[in-house]
Amino acid sequence: MLKSVSFFYQLAKRDNYMGMRFAPLPLLLLLICLSVPAFANQYFPNIDEDLSYEYSFSQKYIVAGERVLNINISNNTDNNIKAMEFEIRLKSAFGDVISDWSIFVDPDLQIPAHTSKSLTLTLTKRSIFGAKLENVLDQAKYIDLRYKRILLDNDALLSQRDLYPELSYNYGPFKIELDIINNKKINDPKKYSFFQATYSESSIAYDLSVLKRKDESKRQYFDERRKFDYIDQIVDIFSKDCLILLAKITNISKEPQEKDWLPSSGYGLEPPVFILVDDKDNQYNQPSLAYTPSGWWRIATGRQVLCPDVTFFIIYVFDKIDGYTPKKLKVYVDEQEYYKTFLLTNAK
Repeated sequence: MLKSVSFFYQLAKRDNYMGMRFAPLPLLLLLICLSVPAFANQYFPNIDEDLSYEYSFSQKYIVAGERVLNINISNNTDNNIKAMEFEIRLKSAFGDVISDWSIFVDPDLQIPAHTSKSLTLTLTKRSIFGAKLENVLDQAKYIDLRYKRILLDNDALLSQRDLYPELSYNYGPFKIELDIINNKKINDPKKYSFFQATYSESSIAYDLSVLKRKDESKRQYFDERRKFDYIDQIVDIFSKDCLILLAKITNISKEPQEKDWLPSSGYGLEPPVFILVDDKDNQYNQPSLAYTPSGWWRIATGRQVLCPDVTFFIIYVFDKIDGYTPKKLKVYVDEQEYYKTFLLTNAK
């Protein structure tokens, strides 16, 4: 999970002295000053080999002590690097992770093709009344480094999602895998007994979700909601007139997480989690319908936690705008563009 807060700030919050907890200690970070830009995959097909690095820790004792981290970055590619942003976390001698990821940026770190540049970070801690505090800097033996954004001299900007495919699906504490499932055959034999979590009665999708039944005793028709037990049934009913978004959501953090994935289930105060934008710049904000497997509604609405490593899914159904079937669809997750653009089949 990516966190932008400095891990040294987080570590200071954990420092204790004689059983007492102190407020976060000021930490001097003599490092690269901050600023940022953005990127694209074809430049570095294998980031681990193309941008290598070496590092070393040197221990100094100046009043409270400090750790100095020297990093040498080699640009083994044919592209000149104009600026770089990367993340570091600390590990103990046993290889245990002992800090969060922390972001470092050097707007002036220009590395020509097939050359190297060196950086030095000085990580300083303090003592209270001359007593040395326990601090994970004392335990730091190794680091993990990964690149976050790299700006090339042709102003091409590579994002972390481009550089590391395994991070493409990560959004905060969640791994989110999306698919537009219109006209797709979903080979999932499991029976879910879907619950209609949200709906808009004025929508095309809602009209498709009800059946007209005749009550012979009263000799009149009434509406009855369709019962969906399989994903394929939802695809068959809504593919022609609606857009169907399947969202598979996993808690990849170490803590239970709560999130309302269906903002319209509340009072409309929360922005939509998923927004669709098509190739005509139509924007689809709120789904007309949303379905959760039976028993998952409380998690979908943030009323119950999702435990670590647990996965659930939601199916959102959006009315097509003016009956138009998009050729392309972008999806935004909490206002971040999803790494993949969807191409729709059978577009008209």
